[in-house]
Amino acid sequence: MRTLLILTILLFSNICFAGLDDVSSSICRIQSNTHIKGTGVIFKKDGKNIYVLTAGHVVEDEGTYYVQFFGQTYPSRPMAVEVLNKIYQENTIDDLAVLKLDLKNWDEKYLVPPTIEIKENPGIKTVYTYGCPQGGWPTGYKGYLVDAPLNDIGATYFYPTPHKGRSGSGLFFEQNRRTYLQGTVILTNGAAVPTWKIREKLKEWKINE
Repeated sequence: MRTLLILTILLFSNICFAGLDDVSSSICRIQSNTHIKGTGVIFKKDGKNIYVLTAGHVVEDEGTYYVQFFGQTYPSRPMAVEVLNKIYQENTIDDLAVLKLDLKNWDEKYLVPPTIEIKENPGIKTVYTYGCPQGGWPTGYKGYLVDAPLNDIGATYFYPTPHKGRSGSGLFFEQNRRTYLQGTVILTNGAAVPTWKIREKLKEWKINE
């Protein structure tokens, strides 16, 4: 059953949910030369590059994009990324992008964050989201999954609806003291791209998780 996430709003400048410590350092703010665009999360590293998952509309426009991390006591410097793949069809779940950050461009004063594994949520009701509302420092929310609305587009949904700037934020759950990514926020009505769609696009783009 597709689901709707009801969020109990718990704002934190640094996330403090038990077992979710890695999430805060793996979240980044995405910006262009002129605007704050949204949020992303590290889902893959290969020794030479870091790969960030976000919403396609976050990097819809042509131009240079940067990511900035906040998992330590001070923010990293903005680091240029390549838009490796993207798809964006308005008001659908075809709204994903993968950004590639060459580790040669990494802020040498900043620790490289861990990856968050993509995984289906098999019946777990408690979930979390973490992102950069309106371009600010990241904040976290705790919520619970319920039924989808009648105008479902095939997404996972959550409520209350997110602030602007949270596009690309992850939906996370904890299992056996590990944190997993199960969706990516795309719309201010609370829609998120579900796990199966993320995996479908990564396979199409030939990107291993």
